[in-house]
Amino acid sequence: MNTQVVKSIPAQPPEQRAFEGDVWIYRIVVITLSLAVLVSLTAGIILTLNEKTTPDAVVVIGSAAVGAMAGLLAPSPLRKP
Repeated sequence: MNTQVVKSIPAQPPEQRAFEGDVWIYRIVVITLSLAVLVSLTAGIILTLNEKTTPDAVVVIGSAAVGAMAGLLAPSPLRKP
């Protein structure tokens, strides 16, 4: 008979969440959201200077991007510093 070595499997999964250790994912998300804020702000300013009304979609996209960045960058209340 062949004797096989069985690797030990940890009883509990690691405490780290899926993308918690990967800082590039967060950088890409923050850069993308920042670009969305800047584009919507620029579009709003340009439309206002041309005496046109700013579409609600531009305001909604900018507001959602700011809210997403605030939620992403705010410290978690469950973690202790």
